Amino acid sequence: TNSVVLSIRGSFEFSDLLTDLVAAAVPLCDSKSQQLGRVHAGMLEAAKNILNEVRTSLVEALELHVGWRLVVCGHSLGAGVAALITALVTLVE
Repeated sequence: TNSVVLSIRGSFEFSDLLTDLVAAAVPLCDSKSQQLGRVHAGMLEAAKNILNEVRTSLVEALELHVGWRLVVCGHSLGAGVAALITALVTLVE
C-alpha cells in the first residue's frame, strides 16, 4: 500500500543513552487532559521532539499524497519512540 513512512532509529549516540536512562514513568494525557496511561519519560520527550521536527514535512507529504497512510516504525529505542509518536498523533492531538 502507498504510505508515508517515518522511521526512528535505535540507540546510536551518547544522548540516546541519556534518553534510555530517563526511565521515570510520566502520565500521557489526551487533549482533554484525561490520563491515558504512564509512559517512559525519556521516550516521551524524544517522541515530542521528533514530532515537532517532522510535523510540517509529514503534513505536506500526506497532503501531497491524498489517501496514503502514515506508517511510524522504529528499532529498539526507536520502536518505543515510534509507538509514542503514534499515540501522540492519534490519541493526544
